[in-house]
Amino acid sequence: MKRIVMLAAVALLAGCSSSPSWVKDGSPPPQTARAISDCEAQGREATRRDTNIMNDIMATRGGDWARSGVKETQVQMFTASNEPRFEDVVKRCMAAKGYIPSP
Repeated sequence: MKRIVMLAAVALLAGCSSSPSWVKDGSPPPQTARAISDCEAQGREATRRDTNIMNDIMATRGGDWARSGVKETQVQMFTASNEPRFEDVVKRCMAAKGYIPSP
């Protein structure tokens, strides 16, 4: 159960990043939403290994970190280190689909 909660938290944090809005001439909003969803799935897949490692660490050390008061800091540090890779995959994927960040 803890693993599922941690994975959900990491996914939520990744989804809350400051991604740009994307535009493509002739692309209706539902199509753009599908493209973003697809690219974000690719980003999650690219960072899955690191997320799984963090989940394993949380399963074994999460209680210790919580008792020592550093659990939130550890999760924030993981997110900060994993987010740039996720963002890069999403940006490259969207560019490959012909989208550009909106101004």
